[in-house]
Amino acid sequence: MNNINILCTSPFSIVKVASDIAKALNGKLILGNFNPYEIEGNVIIVGNPDNHARWLYDSIASNSKVKTIILYLTCEGVLDFNQVSWLRYTRNYIITPSNYVKQKLDCVGIDVTDVIPHGVSYFGNAKSKSLVFGYIGGYQKRKYPDYLYPKFYNYIKDKDFRIITNHQNPYARLFPKVIHGNYNLPYESIINFYKEINFYVNISDSEGFGITPLEAMAMGNIVILPKLPVFTELYPSNLVIYYELTGKRFYESFSWQYIEHFEYNVDSLISAMNRAVSLSDNEYYNLSLKSIEFAKKYSISNTYSKLKQYFL
Repeated sequence: MNNINILCTSPFSIVKVASDIAKALNGKLILGNFNPYEIEGNVIIVGNPDNHARWLYDSIASNSKVKTIILYLTCEGVLDFNQVSWLRYTRNYIITPSNYVKQKLDCVGIDVTDVIPHGVSYFGNAKSKSLVFGYIGGYQKRKYPDYLYPKFYNYIKDKDFRIITNHQNPYARLFPKVIHGNYNLPYESIINFYKEINFYVNISDSEGFGITPLEAMAMGNIVILPKLPVFTELYPSNLVIYYELTGKRFYESFSWQYIEHFEYNVDSLISAMNRAVSLSDNEYYNLSLKSIEFAKKYSISNTYSKLKQYFL
């Protein structure tokens, strides 16, 4: 098989995906500047359908030594056709991590070849119950919705609720324990974070895939999720604790897309956390064990090996 090159110029979470693909396929991870004419064989571009991905694609498209180009793309909402129309004229395969992202590309006339979910690379052991909650998210509006304030923050103020975030997050001061620097932390620190918590509470209201709940499950944590389309697509209701949406949506202009926010019910979130706390020790342990077994289906070797079928 020809060389496998993985290109990426996107945020930390997507760089981690690119790194895992390189590991799973024994490929070469290329970040930052590179000579496009030194690239040969198969190429996977990992990122968003934005100008970064377009620049990477354009830099290698005319290189005759490049045999196959896969664009592995994600988004969090409605795409601006003028910003992504370049994808209609590429010689490549377009693959997404979820049907939700596929549908958003379909809506602007972009043909998607396949849906291949993200994978995880670290697995822990089943846990005993303790009351430590956690969440990972830098500061974007979708990661810490304004409507959480004040009810949610009043609820968690006397709980052991830990987050990894960045210094720009104005809500960080409302959490009992904060680890700053989520884009700069070594991944081992994030794995240790998953080891220290017992419940992962996803409070974002928009995701294109959302890798952190799957990572948390792989480490034996019980996951609490809003019923976002991408989550209900992936996670069975007997393995996670869901909380309800209100039915309202709103859209946030963000460069090449309009982020689609699915407003959720804060009372339902608090109720879901209370249900999680009420699990017996035996129920918790069994669900922790099942969470790990579920996540193993999405190991990087299982998921990203599916990309090989498109290589020449």
